[in-house]
Amino acid sequence: MGNHQLSRVDNYLAQGRWFRRASNVGAVSLGDQTYVLGKAWIKKDVEITFDPTDRHLMFYAPEGELRKRLPIKGLSKNELMGELGSLVNLHGFQLALPFTWNEWRALQLCETLDDTT
Repeated sequence: MGNHQLSRVDNYLAQGRWFRRASNVGAVSLGDQTYVLGKAWIKKDVEITFDPTDRHLMFYAPEGELRKRLPIKGLSKNELMGELGSLVNLHGFQLALPFTWNEWRALQLCETLDDTT
C-alpha cells in the first residue's frame, strides 16, 4: 500500500462525521481505538471529523465549545496491511482465495507439519 492509497483512505475519511458520547472519564471510541479527551468532556456529546492534511481527528462538543485535535490511531501502512503486508509486494505472491490471512497461516502450518512427517 503506497502513499497514493493512503491518501485515498485519508480523503475518504475526510468526508465523514461521527458522533459519540464521552464516557465517565471523558473518552470516546472510534474504530476500536480509544481517545481520551479529558475531564471537561465527561458525558458530553462529541462530533468527530478527520483532517487529512495532518491525519488528525478533530473533536468538537457543541456544549461549552470544547475542541481538541488528536492524531488518528490504527491507520499506518503497517497497521492496515498487517505483519504479512510486505508479502503482497513480492512478485508472484497471491493469497489463495477464499482464505483469510489467518486461514492462510493455518494452511501453511499444516503443510509444514505434513512435510516433516
